[in-house]
Parts: sequence; C-alpha cells; structure tokens
Amino acid sequence: MTTRTSHIGGVLLAGAIVFGLRWASTLAVTMSPGDEAVLRVAFRARPERIEVCRDSTPEELAGVPAHMRQTRVCVGGPATYRLQVQLDEHVIADEIVHGGGLRGDRPIYVFRETLVTPGERVITVRFTRQEAGPPAPASAVPDSLVLERRVRLVPRGVALVTYDEEARTMAVR
Repeated sequence: MTTRTSHIGGVLLAGAIVFGLRWASTLAVTMSPGDEAVLRVAFRARPERIEVCRDSTPEELAGVPAHMRQTRVCVGGPATYRLQVQLDEHVIADEIVHGGGLRGDRPIYVFRETLVTPGERVITVRFTRQEAGPPAPASAVPDSLVLERRVRLVPRGVALVTYDEEARTMAVR
C-alpha cells in the first residue's frame, strides 16, 4: 500500500508541475519602458598596443647565447580607455574599459543602456586612451574620441551612440 501511495503522490506532483508550467506560460510579460526613451552606447573597437622599447646593454647581450640576443627589447600591452557618458549635465557612466581576452588584447566591447526622460537633450560621450604614447595607428581606435550632440529623444525611442571604424568617429543613430 505504501508503494501505491507514493506512485499516486508522484503522479499528482507531476500533474501539478505541468499545470503550473502551463499556467505560467500564459502570463503576459511586459518589458516596455513606459514613456521613457533609451540612450544606448554600443560599439566595438580594437585597442592599441602600447610598447616601451630600449636598447640592450653590452653586459646583457654578453650573458645571453648568440642565437637569443636581441639588441632592442620591447615590453608592452594593450591600451586602456576611459568611457564617460553625460546626458545634459549629468554623468551617467564613467569607467575604465579594456580589451577582452586573458591578456586584454582582443576587441573592446561597450554596451550601456540608460532609460531617460524624452525631450531635447545634449549627449556627450568621451572615449580616451589612458596611457601616454605615440598617436594610435589607423588600425586602432583613436587616442581620443569626443561626441557632443543635441538630440530629440522620443518616448519609447532609442538613441544609439556608436563608433564608425571607417570614419574613426562617434556617431548618433
């Protein structure tokens, strides 16, 4: 009798779970931001590699086998950047970003969304390299990108700030 009771209990439990899942799947999920607008900063950029080079001293070269001697030694890594986002006079993001991957040498991915009140707004985005060094090559993101633009944000609209790799500038879409 105990085995029969446990089987009936199991069947009832399974039925309750199926009924609960069916009921939960009919619930309406509302994710709309209401009458707010969205400011989205989203882009991908290749970080610059910053290197510091020096000439090896004769003493250093003497202590190394001939086939491993390097007259010039360079040490470096990928640059880090500061992202600052302002809406009118309010700072909504201020952070240091770096490339992905274990060594930080993969592309930088930026994705920030902020709900904002619709209307005429001034968007300011600054993306600046933190390390000193020579100007960035054409294959990397410039040392400093600044976008300041007055935009009209509409209810439930999205203003997208992105990086145009060909023009090497920020743009609003």
